[in-house]
Amino acid sequence: MAFDVVGALVALIPEKVGCPAFAEVPERLPHRFVTVERTGGGSTLGVDRPALAMQAWGEGNADAARLALELRNWLVTRCALEVPQVCRCTVEGLYSFPDPSQRRSRYQLSVYLVTRP
Repeated sequence: MAFDVVGALVALIPEKVGCPAFAEVPERLPHRFVTVERTGGGSTLGVDRPALAMQAWGEGNADAARLALELRNWLVTRCALEVPQVCRCTVEGLYSFPDPSQRRSRYQLSVYLVTRP
């Protein structure tokens, strides 16, 4: 059975960075939260290389930036140690990405993993 990296991260992020996480932007927006979306990545027999867009939403630009940094820190230092299916996790981008439709501050992280089932 394939490993659901999005589901696993959505389940773990509340405990690891202290805010809710979702696979889609919820209808009722919490003050701060994270969204996780698979944007691509290849796979071979027994190995998946998901590319993820993770967005840290906050009450203002500084809050969203702090949340993004907390998330990045957990991803690069602890994720592969705490999630048995994750072999490697890198963050190759972190940038301001405000949402004009919601008029909310957010930062986006470009995350690349190597996982196994």
